[in-house]
Amino acid sequence: MGKIESLDFIELGNHPEKLVASSKQDLYTLCYPSEKMPVPSHYADFVRNDTVMLNNFRSFVAHRPFHWAWFLRLLKIRGLDESFLEVPGELSYSLQNPCIVAIPHFGLHMLVPHVLGHFIRQDSMVLATGNEEGEGVQDSIEKILPNDRTRFLKLPDRWILRKLMRGYQSSHYPVIYPDVTSSGDKRFRHLSFLETSIRVPLGVENLSRLCKCPVLPVAMTYHDDCYRLHLGPTLVYKEEGSIIFPLFSWIEELVHLYPDQWFGWNFLHEMIGEAKLLR
Repeated sequence: MGKIESLDFIELGNHPEKLVASSKQDLYTLCYPSEKMPVPSHYADFVRNDTVMLNNFRSFVAHRPFHWAWFLRLLKIRGLDESFLEVPGELSYSLQNPCIVAIPHFGLHMLVPHVLGHFIRQDSMVLATGNEEGEGVQDSIEKILPNDRTRFLKLPDRWILRKLMRGYQSSHYPVIYPDVTSSGDKRFRHLSFLETSIRVPLGVENLSRLCKCPVLPVAMTYHDDCYRLHLGPTLVYKEEGSIIFPLFSWIEELVHLYPDQWFGWNFLHEMIGEAKLLR
């Protein structure tokens, strides 16, 4: 059958049979050289230029394509199996009714919606959002997992909140990535994050207010072959800031626990409003 020639989603989606036949060693050989991976300056400052932590981030970026492929392979072969994915016991209860899911950019954030599809109501879909790259990811995953219960809405889209609202009203589960926006959202809120001031889009809070529904924060991290879902506190809109402030407080806690697995370091400069710096 041959081997996977690269770990990009197009290659994986076009050859799911090769993905299934590939061993872990086959897939590891296609990772990037970690020593060539740049490190965002804000991350370097955060870890005080600790060599081990700098290398951990380089390794995270270099091996991330492998984990995309390996996790999809496990889902394809085993289905959702808690031998490789640690799932909080309360997840099924939290998803028994449609809600907004906020997924920060940790670990394999693009695959979280496809995991959540295993826990939602039978008549529902997870409404994932993303840019053109995300659309390609979704198309490939649908080829690998043809019974996937995720629908993709492409950004930028000036009507995205309206579409997500209508989706929620139809008993679906809208997904928003709260720590970056591609939606052209014009409303932002300044808040304190990692001892600096950042501005964050208010899309998730606006959607919660309009839908009158709770927000469930979910993130994924991994170590070696063990993947783990994290649940944040269920958030209910009461007033401006009642979603955004506790949500980013939870994200900050995760950053302190798993600093090398937050992809947000790559766009933190945009949130602060400065030029990008790498080391």
